[in-house]
Amino acid sequence: MTTTFRESCTVFNTAAFHEAIKEIAAPFEKRFWRNNRFYVLFHTLFLLLISTELIAFTLKFVSLLHSTALAIFLAGIFLTIFTYLVLFFYFQARGPEKLMQLRDEYLIAAKIAIPYSEVTLEYHRAITQAIFSFINALEIQSVGSKWVRHSETLSFLVEKFRIWTQWKDLLRMKEMLLISSIREHIRLIKREPSDLEAHASLASNYQALSELYQDPKKLAHNEELTWSPPEFISEKMHGKFVEALARALEEYHIIDGYAPEDPWVHAQRASIYRELKRFDDEMSEYETILEIDPENDEVLMRLGGLYFRLGRTAKGLKIYDQLRRRDSEKGLELIAQYDDYTIEEYSFEE
Repeated sequence: MTTTFRESCTVFNTAAFHEAIKEIAAPFEKRFWRNNRFYVLFHTLFLLLISTELIAFTLKFVSLLHSTALAIFLAGIFLTIFTYLVLFFYFQARGPEKLMQLRDEYLIAAKIAIPYSEVTLEYHRAITQAIFSFINALEIQSVGSKWVRHSETLSFLVEKFRIWTQWKDLLRMKEMLLISSIREHIRLIKREPSDLEAHASLASNYQALSELYQDPKKLAHNEELTWSPPEFISEKMHGKFVEALARALEEYHIIDGYAPEDPWVHAQRASIYRELKRFDDEMSEYETILEIDPENDEVLMRLGGLYFRLGRTAKGLKIYDQLRRRDSEKGLELIAQYDDYTIEEYSFEE
């Protein structure tokens, strides 16, 4: 039986280290949310103050129309708005600096708990695990109050406000942490350029980085989110998403150069091609896997499903027949995808 590259990797994941990292990360996680709550409170108080002033001005406008109090009232409103904007831009400039400090202090604390030398792969695996442990702990929680959730509209508005005030800091923090992990791997690869485990780990870091630039509502762990910031569909965010996946793909190309017969590498590349909507390349990877492992029903089903999605129904049905002859349950899963290729109705509206 052939051992794949992935199966030959020794994964660092001791329970003791995991528990130690959780304890180390806990106070940093609290600091992150404490800083975020301060910004939420800042925005909330000023928005309430400005709203109150505007409402009061509207109600008193007629009575103040011919008095000097009108000018004082307007000056007060403009002063509040000016103060808010000055403080907003100040905090906005200080925000990344605070996050960077939080990241650096966390990494220093995590490194102290690692019992390996900095020149070993185990050390970099441990750093990666510590970083991912912190990242996984940082998630926007859904609205918990039953009074808020009782009203669908109020629940949506409150959750939208929570996401609006939290998503940028979350994205920055996770991005900083992942880039730190990537840099650690690059330092290792510079010492050991042909270390395939390091390249595989680096590729997975790039893939994790790409997830940060996807619409959070499309990710499985964020299915409960009812709103996502429009920035996630911007060209800039998409460009960062594509760039991260392209770098991951390059790492898998490197591994493939050393281990061309490894199905795991081809499966990873197929998943990236699927994300990039490069379906012909994805198809090619599945076909390569089947040349190496013809009895792989899972890959055969994925290839058939891809044929159906692309409208190549005849090829998809041939694969279905193969799976049915093998009495594989994957055949039923495949034929359920038969109608995945659809034609949009012509719209007569201009």
